[in-house]
Amino acid sequence: MLADRAGSLRFALAVCTALAAAWAAALLWVHSFALLLFIAVLQAASLAPTTSLADALSVNAARPRLAGKEFEYGWIRGSASLAFIFGTLTAGQLISRTDVTPIIWMNLSFLVVAAASTALLPPVAPPLHHHSPADLL
Repeated sequence: MLADRAGSLRFALAVCTALAAAWAAALLWVHSFALLLFIAVLQAASLAPTTSLADALSVNAARPRLAGKEFEYGWIRGSASLAFIFGTLTAGQLISRTDVTPIIWMNLSFLVVAAASTALLPPVAPPLHHHSPADLL
């Protein structure tokens, strides 16, 4: 909804990612389960649209043929899955039984980088015809 109202997938992705980074930073000051749960839910809500927005940006920005090759979206999804696996394994090596703050710092730093890198994404051309909800009825 934010992307539609702002007319920019990049802006919506940057806002959602920045909010998720802010909630990650808030986790550093959590000292109760109730507060942990509250912040985790808010961060999850901020992160939920990022995958769909990133997918939409990838598909919209891709050209059908680049240097004579077909665009293969599967490589993008596979790379993201590999990065997730690598991040999970790395985080597991950094934490201890009594200190999980390395996970928070990794989460925070990667989300800040992701939010900042949205400025590097190519703009998406607006659709030729904007459909209103009334058009769908």
